[in-house]
Amino acid sequence: MDVIALTIFGFFILGFVLYWRFQHKGKVESFLESNQDVMPLFREKSAKIKYEILHDALKNNEAALTRLENLRHDFMESRIDAENYEARLSEMQEQYIKR
Repeated sequence: MDVIALTIFGFFILGFVLYWRFQHKGKVESFLESNQDVMPLFREKSAKIKYEILHDALKNNEAALTRLENLRHDFMESRIDAENYEARLSEMQEQYIKR
């Protein structure tokens, strides 16, 4: 009698685990689909830090500061993507900041 009860209990737990896994998998897939077009946050954070460093370094260089502000404006207006924005900021950083 104990073996039958343990077997039934085992099937009950197996059914619960399979049900939970199915529900969880559906939620994960839904989450990934909804976040597919989200801009990479680390790239955005990196670009923000580079912008602030360049802005501080170019206070006395009016032409470069104007170029930097135009680049930021283009990014904020979604004319360029985050990857391109960060690449251009890196180029400016290499050009104007000596390490």
